[in-house]
Amino acid sequence: MITTADILAAMREALPPKRRQTDHVSLFNALTRRVPALVGADDRWLLFVDSLREADAQGAIVLPSKSGKGWLRHTDPILPAWVKLPPEAAQTDSFEHKSFAWCPELTFLARERVLKRSVRNSALEIQRFFANDGGSRPVVPVKERSYSIFGDEKKLDEISETATLFGPGRLTMAQLRCHVVEPIPVTARFTRGSGILVLENEATFDSFCRLCRNKDAFALVIYGRGNEILKCVAFLQRSASELGVSQIHYFGDVDHRGLSIAAELLTRLSPAIQLLPHHSGYDFILADTDADASVDAGEFAWLGHELARRAATIVSRQSAVPQERFGWEQICRTHAVNPADF
Repeated sequence: MITTADILAAMREALPPKRRQTDHVSLFNALTRRVPALVGADDRWLLFVDSLREADAQGAIVLPSKSGKGWLRHTDPILPAWVKLPPEAAQTDSFEHKSFAWCPELTFLARERVLKRSVRNSALEIQRFFANDGGSRPVVPVKERSYSIFGDEKKLDEISETATLFGPGRLTMAQLRCHVVEPIPVTARFTRGSGILVLENEATFDSFCRLCRNKDAFALVIYGRGNEILKCVAFLQRSASELGVSQIHYFGDVDHRGLSIAAELLTRLSPAIQLLPHHSGYDFILADTDADASVDAGEFAWLGHELARRAATIVSRQSAVPQERFGWEQICRTHAVNPADF
């Protein structure tokens, strides 16, 4: 939908006189004049950021460092406070990456038409790692390896997202003798119930734990912390195996972000594990929402046909229903218990 050429044209329009840097609002507005369809897209800001990252990976623009302070972290998705054109000096760089004597693990770089200076500098640090017998080093967590190569524990995570260095036929974490440490989410285990329930927010997690301590419900309740659950796929699959279940129930906010978390989680889980909606919760918070037949509910198909239609109606209105609407009193009513007994 958005090409790097579109980004560069919008940059030229948005740049103040004699400047090489602009703010994200000016750039977005200039881009919508070239790509009008962006204005009405529900995920316009996500499309915008993704196109900026692609242009940055190609060396066409410069974005703030991923771990730096140049991002507006109160927005969803986070947005860059500024966007720059690369320094003119980079265009006259005399480094000949096509004829450089890369080590065997990096020879794929010689096939690149253009090698961005920042990528080349990272590659040279990795080249030194391999030259110093790095390929025979013990396997360690990725942040430890990142610090040993770059003196920056976050650098390797950052550059692993660039298609130039990592991907099929390119570098792997195994070659760098490191592995990604998957976080373990906040969980509560119970002997009275069965199955697994993942909850997006902390209040609902607390209420379900309160229920499970006193009534047969779930054996494992997990606080997903929003997007953080996407980093915990190995833990989820291991827990399902330990409990002997092939289904994981999920309940979160009904908005684009909350529903997309579950949709993405489904793609990361093993095909042997089903991701199911917590029907009681979603039924309750969507009870007064009509299913708009004109809305495409395909993105939310994991909810089942009727719930997906209702959820898609909410999203199409750029509205939201928090999962906290299905609170302690409603949970007790659904499970036929008296709130006063707890």
